[in-house]
Amino acid sequence: YLLNYPLNLLRIAVRPFSLDPDQALANAVVAIGTLALIFADEPVRDFVQQSLRGGFTDFLSDVATPMGDNRVGFGGLFGAYLVGEVAGDRRLKEVGLLGVQAVAVSQLAVGGLKELTGRKRPNATDDADAFAGPGSNGKSFPSGHAANAFAIATILDGVYDDWRLSSVAYGFAGLTAFARINDNKHWLSDVFFGSVLGYAVGRIVMVTSPFRGGTLLAVVPAIGEDGAGARLLMRF
Repeated sequence: YLLNYPLNLLRIAVRPFSLDPDQALANAVVAIGTLALIFADEPVRDFVQQSLRGGFTDFLSDVATPMGDNRVGFGGLFGAYLVGEVAGDRRLKEVGLLGVQAVAVSQLAVGGLKELTGRKRPNATDDADAFAGPGSNGKSFPSGHAANAFAIATILDGVYDDWRLSSVAYGFAGLTAFARINDNKHWLSDVFFGSVLGYAVGRIVMVTSPFRGGTLLAVVPAIGEDGAGARLLMRF
């Protein structure tokens, strides 16, 4: 589990360079989709702020935004793990541990991209093409809230495999992404790419989870008549 923190971050970093045909196609779709949405960023921002935003959308934003907040996310996931530990609920413990990993890896990836692109937020500029590059104070691309929300939703979907819970989780994640546009904190392309990134991280964390079967190595203490030592166990 601990080793998967750096390994999954590395997997995300090399994913755009994958030679697998299916993955390469998915990468191309995301890249083209993001570029296409950049052209729509300004019209969408203007429509949302001038025609759509109101008391109801602000209320939805207030309800949904905490799902993408780092402190709320980490706190809630740690809490889920502790409750699962006390109650003996394996799946709740798994959600807590894998969720923390997914959010941590997502935010490391998001932080790196923010520093690299240096994009200005829509509340700081009217120019959606304002990518200032490394060293600037732009922190718009991609959306960390959207990445967190979709990473958590993907973990819930993977662990519980219940369409009702999955619908609520992804629906709430979608509202979190919308909230960033409604609050004029992010462009449409920011939340699109952040959502895809969070989903991808969540899927990778699920696939590489040591709690999902496969081979598991463990070192356990062993005490016998001849003294104390350790045993290496391997589960297939």
